[in-house]
Amino acid sequence: MKNAVAGWVKISCFLLAAALAFSSNLAFSQQSMAGEAPRNSVTIYNDNFALVREIRKVRLQEGENEIKVDGVAAKIEPESVHFKPLWGPRAAILEQNFDYDLVSAEKLLATRVGKSVILVDNYTGERSEVTVLSVEKGIAVERDGIVLINPPGWFEAPDGVEDMVVSPTLSWLVDAEREGILEYELSYVTDGMKWNCDYLFTLDTDEKSGTLEGWVTLENNCGISFAGAKLQLVAGDVKREKPKRYYDNFWDYVGGTMSMSIPPPFYVAPLAEYYLYTLPYETSIKNKQVKQLQLLSASGIPVSKRYVFPLDSGVYAEYEIGNFEEHGLGIPLPKGVMRVFWRDSGQIPRFLSKTNLYHTPRKEKVLLMTRRMHDILAIRNTSRTKVKKSAAFFDVTVNVRNQKRNEDVDLIVIQSPFEIPETLPVEFKVIRSNYEFTYADSRTAEFNVYVPANSERELRIAYEVRFLF
Repeated sequence: MKNAVAGWVKISCFLLAAALAFSSNLAFSQQSMAGEAPRNSVTIYNDNFALVREIRKVRLQEGENEIKVDGVAAKIEPESVHFKPLWGPRAAILEQNFDYDLVSAEKLLATRVGKSVILVDNYTGERSEVTVLSVEKGIAVERDGIVLINPPGWFEAPDGVEDMVVSPTLSWLVDAEREGILEYELSYVTDGMKWNCDYLFTLDTDEKSGTLEGWVTLENNCGISFAGAKLQLVAGDVKREKPKRYYDNFWDYVGGTMSMSIPPPFYVAPLAEYYLYTLPYETSIKNKQVKQLQLLSASGIPVSKRYVFPLDSGVYAEYEIGNFEEHGLGIPLPKGVMRVFWRDSGQIPRFLSKTNLYHTPRKEKVLLMTRRMHDILAIRNTSRTKVKKSAAFFDVTVNVRNQKRNEDVDLIVIQSPFEIPETLPVEFKVIRSNYEFTYADSRTAEFNVYVPANSERELRIAYEVRFLF
């Protein structure tokens, strides 16, 4: 049998299911030159997959050689495997194989169906010869004409089983023109690796500035670990058709560990229409591990706050920052989750909100959060005044009450022809208003209503909707 599964094989009746997980401890068995570990490079994408690149060396004899690499990622895409000789003897690739018939106690016993094995009783140690009848949904054996179902004990078989491997294995048949050391590059795509960003923004007590920390969280469930790897992350939604999986993944999720790394931050560079984030030092990524790396850290970032009254709800406060270099930022921000805290007068952080942040280019605004206001009230009343064949006219009144004792507010009232479905082409035009306004887009106007503390104001709007269909 391959990978030293030979000789007498002993199989416990009670541990068949658990034995499926034993091979997870053998994932590091790699056939490189003695004393030389492969040089790893791992590029992880947002969508739960990664590109693995390894530089390896192997000693070849003149003529045909078999190069084997076991312990590759359990969730590898075999179609993506690429073998590239770098230097050494010229070698022609004759075959490439991927072996995934993974050894397990159940499979070992299945090869003995219809044959004899030795059953060792758990309690007495008595040994008896039995014939394996079935291993489907339990174990059935025959001894002296009596069928035993799931007998207590373990089995011993006098020989091993060929054509099984203890971990997913790649192999190549190459024809070398001479003896020598070949250095080659192995690359492949694997599922089971992902990354995401988490942002922590802490507002100062006066809510005029704050501190932003960005953390990259990696999760490795591909089946193997990577020691001393060059790490790169790709931000963006990559179009990728998932291939059919030809084999079962035998790695059982059994939990993991959490570790945290400290700066330096990532280098950022464009990659076609995506962005590539490169860690400036090598790191190790263990299987079943969650690792956190700092992406950015900046303090004293100015915060702008505005009050908004949208169409379908109450008044909200919106907090924004600018993604500018002068604020200690100025890099493309990957999508992630933004958590906002506020330091009270005792400098104790209080949690305020959690929102999604989308890919944000440099020099753009970042919406930190929205917060429902309880001391600013707005009530909107809309009436249709006239309808023509190709147009409709509306009057709107918005009563705004500012119940804050010591703060004047500028409220942005948003108005659009919400009565008309967005799929229908229309022309939206404000005819008159008692407050200044601007058009945010072809169907939306924003009105700036100033309301002193403990005061009330009324916004009056007339607008026209002209039908273009």
